Amino acid sequence: MGGMKRYAVPVGAALCAFALVAGVVAVAVAAGGSGVVVAGGRAPESPVVSGGKVVYADRTGGNYDIVVYDSGTGSSQRIASTPADEIQPAIFGSTVVFVRYVGGSANIYAYDLGTGIETPVCTDPKDQINPSIWGTRVVWEDYRNGYNPGIYSFDLATGVETRIESGRNMPKKRPVIAGDLVAWEDYSGQVVGRGDADIRVMNLSTGVMSTIAGATNGEMLPACDGRYVVYATAAAGGMDVNAWDSVTGQTFAVRRQPGEQSLPA
Repeated sequence: MGGMKRYAVPVGAALCAFALVAGVVAVAVAAGGSGVVVAGGRAPESPVVSGGKVVYADRTGGNYDIVVYDSGTGSSQRIASTPADEIQPAIFGSTVVFVRYVGGSANIYAYDLGTGIETPVCTDPKDQINPSIWGTRVVWEDYRNGYNPGIYSFDLATGVETRIESGRNMPKKRPVIAGDLVAWEDYSGQVVGRGDADIRVMNLSTGVMSTIAGATNGEMLPACDGRYVVYATAAAGGMDVNAWDSVTGQTFAVRRQPGEQSLPA
C-alpha cells in the first residue's frame, strides 16, 4: 500500500472485517430502499454512514482513495485520489475527514461535499490517525509527543486546535466524538505487560473527564451518540458489549454471550 504504516487492530476488529465490507451494501439498501446496491470497487474498507451517504476507502487505482456513495442518486464520487494512500474516513453531514499518508507521515484532512474544498486539519510531521467528526469539531489520535499517542481536537469553524489528553505517560487511542462528549481508549491504568485499556470520556462543555469503564479485563473500541457510549469489553472466551449513559451515569450490558461481540456503533 505504497509504504503505508499499519497500526495494531484488536482481534475482534479483524474478525469483523468481512462484516464491515458487507456493511457498505447493507447501508445502501437501508438508505436507498430499492434493493441491494453494491457500493465499492477493489478492496473497499472502513465504511461510515451519514444520512444517505456512505463513505469508504477504495483501492481501485492502486492506492487507497476516499469514495462517497450517494444512495439517493446511486452515484459514487472519488473525493480524495492523490498518489498517496487516503484511509480511515469519517463523516458528519456534508463534511468528510480522512487520513492521508504524505512523505511517510499520516495527516488529517477535511473535505466539504457542498463546496468541493479540501482543508488540512492537522499536518504535524508526526502521525495523526483515527479521526472522528461531529459538527465542526474533529478529534484524532496524535503521535506528535512521541511513541505514546494523545488525543487532539480541531474546530473547523474557528481554526482552533486543542489538546484533550497528552500521551506522554501512557497511550490514549481511538477517540470518538458526538455532541459534547469525546470518548477514547485510555491505557493509563493498564497492568504492566497486559496492555489493558479503560474507556475515558470528556465533556467538552464542562471540561469534566470521567473513567466510565475501568475493569482490569480491558475495554476498547468506543462509539458515542452524544448521550450513550458503547464499547467492547474482554470476557471469558471473547468480547462483550456494554454501554454507559452520560445522563444517569449508569453502565449496563448490551450484548453478552459466548464468542465475539465487537465493533459497537
